[in-house]
Amino acid sequence: MKATLQNSVQLIGNVVNNPITKTLESGRVASTFRVATNNTYTDKQGNKVENATFHRVVAWGKTAEIVNKYIKQGKHVLIKGELSNRSYDKKIKGVKEPITMYTTDIIVEDILFL
Repeated sequence: MKATLQNSVQLIGNVVNNPITKTLESGRVASTFRVATNNTYTDKQGNKVENATFHRVVAWGKTAEIVNKYIKQGKHVLIKGELSNRSYDKKIKGVKEPITMYTTDIIVEDILFL
């Protein structure tokens, strides 16, 4: 899948967890992991504040196989890809009806190890 300029993302961050790689019934391989990016700013009182944002990253096919082999928790990476929004129903213990959950994934087009 090729990201277009209309739907393109590039981030540099640290891998939060080792990838989880699965082979689907169709035979297609998918690998998911999270990347944290940091943002630092100074608040009104002059204190340095650092925030982390966590991104869910999904790789498919040959890229997923490479991710599974080389990506490990703590690695510093550059991810290029596109955003994908989706929803799913999640059953919560003690709640009768499933709750619709929403997520935004980054679908990997290219990954560089820094």
